[in-house]
Amino acid sequence: MKVTNLTFGYGRGGRTEILHGISFSLPSKGLFAIYGPSGSGKSTLLSLLSGSLKVQKGTIEVNGKRLEKLSRRGREDYLLRTVGLLPQGFHLLEDRTALFNASLPLRMAGWKKREAEKAALEGLKAVGLQEAANRQAALLSGGEKARLAFVRSSIKKPPLLLADEPTGNLDLASSRAIMGLLKKESASRLVIVVSHDESLSKEYVDGYLRLRDGRIVEAVLPPGEAGSPISGKKARGFSYLSGTFFRSLKTDRGKLALTFLSSLVASSLIIFAASYALGAKQAVEEESRLSLSYLSLSYSVVEKKEETGLLTLSRTRRPTAEERERLLLEDSSVRVVPDFSYYLPSSYPITVNGFPKDETSLVPVWDFSYLLHPSWSGRVKGEELSGNPLGYCAVNKAFEEELGEEAVGKTIRIKRDIHLEADDLTEDFQIDLSFVVSAVVDEFSFMSIPRVYFSYQALAGYLRNVEFLTLAGNPCSYVEEAPDDSPVSSYRSLVFASSPYSVERLANLDPLFEGFSLSSEAVAASASLSELSAAFLLLIEPFLLLVVGAGFFLLFSLAYASFLSRRREFAILSSLGARQGDLLLLTSLGPALVSFLSSLLATGLSPLLLSGGRAYFAAKAGLTLLAPSLPLLVYLVLAASFFFIPLFGSLIPLLRGSFRSLHEELSEE
Repeated sequence: MKVTNLTFGYGRGGRTEILHGISFSLPSKGLFAIYGPSGSGKSTLLSLLSGSLKVQKGTIEVNGKRLEKLSRRGREDYLLRTVGLLPQGFHLLEDRTALFNASLPLRMAGWKKREAEKAALEGLKAVGLQEAANRQAALLSGGEKARLAFVRSSIKKPPLLLADEPTGNLDLASSRAIMGLLKKESASRLVIVVSHDESLSKEYVDGYLRLRDGRIVEAVLPPGEAGSPISGKKARGFSYLSGTFFRSLKTDRGKLALTFLSSLVASSLIIFAASYALGAKQAVEEESRLSLSYLSLSYSVVEKKEETGLLTLSRTRRPTAEERERLLLEDSSVRVVPDFSYYLPSSYPITVNGFPKDETSLVPVWDFSYLLHPSWSGRVKGEELSGNPLGYCAVNKAFEEELGEEAVGKTIRIKRDIHLEADDLTEDFQIDLSFVVSAVVDEFSFMSIPRVYFSYQALAGYLRNVEFLTLAGNPCSYVEEAPDDSPVSSYRSLVFASSPYSVERLANLDPLFEGFSLSSEAVAASASLSELSAAFLLLIEPFLLLVVGAGFFLLFSLAYASFLSRRREFAILSSLGARQGDLLLLTSLGPALVSFLSSLLATGLSPLLLSGGRAYFAAKAGLTLLAPSLPLLVYLVLAASFFFIPLFGSLIPLLRGSFRSLHEELSEE
């Protein structure tokens, strides 16, 4: 060993210097002591020689290794293969057996468990601890712990054995026993002892250094040498991790239970929110596809007449024939026709099989060939429509529920007496229409108004076949030729689409002229529902973010707390050469797996969660506002995130802790 101009200080930038330019060299064999009063830097020098502290200034060369140039991985290998530590306080894993503690360095170095335990038993027998092999370290006396710590430090036959106050808390007999063991080891390796008991240790040492205020004030040493690099296998053992890992699961069961619960709640909420975000839009589209009222729109023109300050006067009028043609855009799936609602208003009394019924909402559709459209397959009840579909109508479920019996096959009759006047002429006639109910259709569930859907073609054909006796033309021409201010004129035209896609195209159509106005009760309801769903999602987003964020923070914190609660154990393992990856697996694999399995459970339970949610929304809103299933990618991302978050919760304190803080954990003890 060769130490040159070694300087070290604590605090930021090493401002509080403990060692000041120390230089010395030691041979590859022998027992040497470091003496000095408290605060002289003895333990700090020993920690630097062991690699537990990083060199700040100067050099330390041990068996060809320059410690100040070692990487983190190189320092871990140095601790594992070159150094044996007999620390003050012994730093045993108190809840593990003496045999486990003694065999640990060999198992970390790649020995098989059986071989390592056999060698450990021989070491324990050599120091008289064979009977205590299966006792927990916590149950051993001070002298027994000292001998166990000696076996652990020397069992891998390290070139360098460092002992920090090994006799500090022992009686004289135990102290002599430990010094005798160290002296025996020094015959084949370099042993350095930090001791206050100078009178005892001088009987055994081959030389010594005396420190005061971080400087060498006396050195009685033989000539030293730097040594040569050690060659040999570089294998590492990981079998010791499994027992420690499963033991930690039992120790941390409370934290793991919280981890499981928090990840389950957070996963379920994420699944629920994602399902709502996808399902609300799908629900609106599905209702739109099923509702006949979605295919009927009104088209009008609003003209600005005068603007006065903040007020704008306007006038609504029906589109001209030219304007109706421009709206079609050569789209054969859309029809724009005059509105004859004067003769058949949107709400009017009807009879069902001759029995009178209260006023019912009457909605025109183009004709009932729509019911044969693929989107309506399976919706038609009774015999398939054939012949002239103009004599058929459809009702919605609300109508059938109000009727209290099967509606298909019933005859709906609409009768109305009409009185017309024009140019001092009058005309009286009667509308008498009959339709056979051929289908019961779905509707927007929250628009639960009883409706009868009749054929516009049937009404228009009927009106055109009526000839006036006193007025010219027929009821259709009477409306079409009426001036805008006439009581019988309509301020709109009717638009019939053949599919929800056509409606969507029309709804997104840019105005072709000033005052373009296209509206539909169902389209407006669909837009309102979409806005309501978006507003609801926006409303619950902060709550979801808060809960999910709290879940993530809890997972992170539990992993962090698990690391802190086992910090002493990790410090001991680190001092023996355990890699950071090993420590990361020990502290975070349990929480990560529990969190991952919890997210998988949430995925498995998602059908029940979502079906319950759909039932709730169906009862409250009349719509299934949750997607029946989510893309596989959502579940994969979810499971991955809940695996890695606890991993980061342990990785961050481990990286921040590194060697120095782990060393300080043991030093403070």
